[in-house]
Amino acid sequence: KLLHNVYSSTLDVMHHHYFREDRSAIPARVMIDIFAELEEKESIKARWISVNTNAMSIDHKPADEFEKQAAKVIASGKEGYELIENGVYRRAGAISLMNRGCLGCHLGFGVSAKKDRFAGLVITIPILDQ
Repeated sequence: KLLHNVYSSTLDVMHHHYFREDRSAIPARVMIDIFAELEEKESIKARWISVNTNAMSIDHKPADEFEKQAAKVIASGKEGYELIENGVYRRAGAISLMNRGCLGCHLGFGVSAKKDRFAGLVITIPILDQ
């Protein structure tokens, strides 16, 4: 949960400070580079999944049963979904897509959300069996 909060806060700050109409870098895309560095350094994986909006990449569609269930749980309004299995901890948490920058791409420019819209952040951490 701590890592989810770190990533979520980083995304919010990057949108606030760096996402401008005169620049083409999309913070959620830049975060993928952060995920790659963390995976290389710490063996902790992170990735985006679509929940109840359009996926911006085919790589963001829920890929396995855990991610599909997580998307359903998040879409229902719950904060997150987690599982420990085979020495691996996985958590998927909601990322709210309420600002215009996110919704413009995920729903279409000029379309307003009639319900809360979310993406998901999936974090995978290997753990030691005791």
